[in-house]
Amino acid sequence: MSRFPDASLTAFHVSILLALLIVVPISEAGITKAQSLFNGRDLTHWSVKSTEADRGKRVWFVESGAIVGRTKSNEHGKVWLYSDGEYNDFRLRLRYQVEEGSACNSGVVLRGRWDESGGGVLHGPQVDISSRGMDGAIYNETVGSREWLKRGDTSAHTRWAPAWNEMEIEFRGLRLRVWINGSLVTDFDGTGLFDDANHRAKQVGSVAGHIGLQVHNNDIMTIRYKDIEITALD
Repeated sequence: MSRFPDASLTAFHVSILLALLIVVPISEAGITKAQSLFNGRDLTHWSVKSTEADRGKRVWFVESGAIVGRTKSNEHGKVWLYSDGEYNDFRLRLRYQVEEGSACNSGVVLRGRWDESGGGVLHGPQVDISSRGMDGAIYNETVGSREWLKRGDTSAHTRWAPAWNEMEIEFRGLRLRVWINGSLVTDFDGTGLFDDANHRAKQVGSVAGHIGLQVHNNDIMTIRYKDIEITALD
């Protein structure tokens, strides 16, 4: 008997393997192409997270085809719009609108995780969006590691309402990069931080997590988002 496998059987096995490669998604998040996170009509794919005192308040809603975060009083904590899905390595694209002279203070938390302890808090690194010229800066919302990680004046890249700004965020491994209106404004390596003991214990920074849009505490503000889509990276 020959010690070599039958050629037809080998070809059959190869065809099966190729079929599996085509069918099985490449991304662990189950995304193989750009996925819209906003349908332009309602908050499908999202939920609102806040402390008990702010639950039930109309802070996040849809208006004229955009997600709106609005507060009319400064007596509130941080209120988050929290994605249903979790994402690891990805490219996130969105458009946002900020009113000049407003007290707008918002941002996008990445690989975040909601924690009900202590009344409710969202852990994770955040890309800042504000009316204070800090768009694209990175602040760490993770309790025990809260600090500015990368900051600078990026106001030259930001357009005021009624114009819309385009933001692109790439989070690959522990490297986080941010573009605003086509210009690279932030390039941060989180090695030694996003994978440290505190972040690992809270399951944020270096593993798949949620996207969070922020309305900052104690601000009377309006922020608008639209055209939000995410693409998994190999």
